[in-house]
Amino acid sequence: MNSILAAVDDLMFSSRITTAARQIGIELSFARSPEDLLGQARTRNPGLIIFDLNAARLDPMRSIAALKADETLRSITTLGFVFISVVTSVVSEMK
Repeated sequence: MNSILAAVDDLMFSSRITTAARQIGIELSFARSPEDLLGQARTRNPGLIIFDLNAARLDPMRSIAALKADETLRSITTLGFVFISVVTSVVSEMK
């Protein structure tokens, strides 16, 4: 894996992801908007994109749909996480 792109706006998770990436020597960048995410995905070609599914500002569901709709980006592995207290609302959004 060459790099990781993170769509995360929670400081605690950002810090943990940054620490883990440094420990294994992986380049990490953060997207600040859905448009930034798609732009960085195109230019950086990350091996993984991590999504905070609670990050409303980053509109993760729309961003994931846009990634998977783009033939050049759909093969990028995505990983999402959510706080346990909002699992029901995220599952509803996925339907």
